Amino acid sequence: MTDAYAFTPAIGPPRTVAGFVAALGIFAWRRRNVPALLGIAPATKIAWFRFQGVWRAPTVPADLCFVLDFAYPGRWLTSPNPILLAVPLPVTAALSMTNDLHQLFRTSFVLGGFVRSLCGPGNWIIIAYGMVLALTQLVAFAWLFVLAGEQTRLLPTADLARTRSEHECHKV
Repeated sequence: MTDAYAFTPAIGPPRTVAGFVAALGIFAWRRRNVPALLGIAPATKIAWFRFQGVWRAPTVPADLCFVLDFAYPGRWLTSPNPILLAVPLPVTAALSMTNDLHQLFRTSFVLGGFVRSLCGPGNWIIIAYGMVLALTQLVAFAWLFVLAGEQTRLLPTADLARTRSEHECHKV
């Protein structure tokens, strides 16, 4: 490369965002145990567990949308597909929030050093749905890894490692 580096003012906003995200990540990492520490009472621990479960559910379809659009841009994310992927999310939230009435999502909680829930039939359906989406991600990344050049193989490998580490961190 014989061209000299030329500064452009357009680099400012991406650097600012990267710095903000890094600072936010460091802030969150240092305070990562705050909800667990605040939840001394069993009812508070259970409330935090439910809150985390409702907000964790949308990540799997969002990851799949990213993977499918990265693997084959413009093919899979036509208007009905993301809507179909998002249909179970309100159902999951509704089942989780009204669980005390019907016990379809969780039958009970086991308290120890951490909260563990005993899954009801509705929860098993949601878990199976998440597993199908995760396997679809795996197939899409395997397809991309086989067909992609060496420069683009890093992203599928890194995202699979991230997904695996998230799974280890959030074991049921």
